[in-house]
Amino acid sequence: MGRYNDAIASYTKSNRIAHSLDAQTGIVNCQLALGKWDEARALSDQILKNYPQSTTIMGKAAYAAYMKQDYSAAAGYYSSIIKITPWDMEIRGYLVNNLFLSKDVENARRHYQKLKKYYPDSPIVKEYAKTLG
Repeated sequence: MGRYNDAIASYTKSNRIAHSLDAQTGIVNCQLALGKWDEARALSDQILKNYPQSTTIMGKAAYAAYMKQDYSAAAGYYSSIIKITPWDMEIRGYLVNNLFLSKDVENARRHYQKLKKYYPDSPIVKEYAKTLG
């Protein structure tokens, strides 16, 4: 754990010298590795204010929300990614899963149908075949 904390300190120092998405992403990665879900999500949200199209940061925020079992928020981040990259079927699978877990079955089913059509071998298609198929 000490190395992640050291890395956070180095990324923070670097970011103070010159504001950098790479340094900020490094901090988020370390926070995720340390299980600091709230901190990672808060920093991701802050980063997204300056880089609203960063699907990488959206994905990290979604993962942090998922780990906190805030499935609705995770689905929101994944939905934002899909608006930017609609053909990313891996992300669409994560969206289906989080929509279902957040009890939004109607939207989960809608995205499941697209996933089934364009990526029928997706593990999510197989997992939800009886439930959403």
